[in-house]
Amino acid sequence: MFNKPFIAVLAATMLTLGGCATDARYVDRQAPVAELRDKVVTGNASYRQRIALPARATFNVRLLDVSRADARSAIIAEETREIAGQQVPLPFSIRVKEHRT
Repeated sequence: MFNKPFIAVLAATMLTLGGCATDARYVDRQAPVAELRDKVVTGNASYRQRIALPARATFNVRLLDVSRADARSAIIAEETREIAGQQVPLPFSIRVKEHRT
């Protein structure tokens, strides 16, 4: 009635679906499913020229969403500060809300 390849595919499908099932005894219903946490992007900015930065220079770092080719890049996070005579490499740290990523 059924041929062997059909039974083999049916058995493989049943085993795959059975492996995806969860046991409700191990699910903690009081715990939140997901917590939104801030993510931090850190790094150092530098440039190759051996030129000192002016004393009153400002430093601007932007994290942009460039995933859409047909739209402008959206600013996800930004940090701007005066460097007050500091020279390269300039460390930075940008805090990003998880729901923005």
